[in-house]
Amino acid sequence: MRILRSFSVVSMALCLAFASTAWAAERFPKAPPGAGLPNPPAPASSTPNPLNLIYTPIQPCRAFGSAQILINQTKTFKISGPGSFALQGGPNAGCGIPASAKAVSISLSVRSASTGNLAAFAQGTPRPGVNSASFVANETQTVGSIVALGATGQISINVSKTATLYGDVTGYYEPQIEALINVSGGIYAGSPRILSATHSSTWTYVVTIDRDVTYCAPRAQAYTFGNEAHAYAYNGDTITVHVFNRDAGAPVLKNDYFYLTVTC
Repeated sequence: MRILRSFSVVSMALCLAFASTAWAAERFPKAPPGAGLPNPPAPASSTPNPLNLIYTPIQPCRAFGSAQILINQTKTFKISGPGSFALQGGPNAGCGIPASAKAVSISLSVRSASTGNLAAFAQGTPRPGVNSASFVANETQTVGSIVALGATGQISINVSKTATLYGDVTGYYEPQIEALINVSGGIYAGSPRILSATHSSTWTYVVTIDRDVTYCAPRAQAYTFGNEAHAYAYNGDTITVHVFNRDAGAPVLKNDYFYLTVTC
């Protein structure tokens, strides 16, 4: 009975070992071109994934109000970035939407003496073929919509009939702060919110972000199995990342590719 039990334990151990090996093979993908080499390739240009946007709700902010738009005309309103919105019926200090925002959730209220429709869209782009809202004569209509922002943080609104509009922003979408940094400190891939990265010394990397990240939560993960990466947001717009390996006991300083994500 003891022999059978021992055989069972050994068999289970072997199964776990094979399973662990298979899991490791699936968990850690093939290294990117140049990983671990003295001269890795130049950073590849990257385009942020439009689906990888993070939504941040805010207290409703009236970005514009009492804005009259004439029949079949288009008017543009500033929604994000610094500066006063007073000229468009909004707050003096703006709505606090960062310049990195790509879209906003907005409540549009419209009133007109005629029945018609309106379309809200990113400034600098053509009017879409679909409407954002329809309205009837002499009634105030309110509709929630998600509208992309133009390159300068503005939206455009076109109306089929002369109308007065109000816009209350309730939240915004911006790219996640994320990147894959290469061995030499270049940005191998990532969102445009990562402005730069440098390899200041063995195991030490400094990454610059497009905002103050003092109270944010950075997380780094080394690309090579066995290596570790720790990220620290001490103050300002930079994050320091240390890469090391402690398989041999005392930590050994390493240079490696690493992933970085920041949650604010």
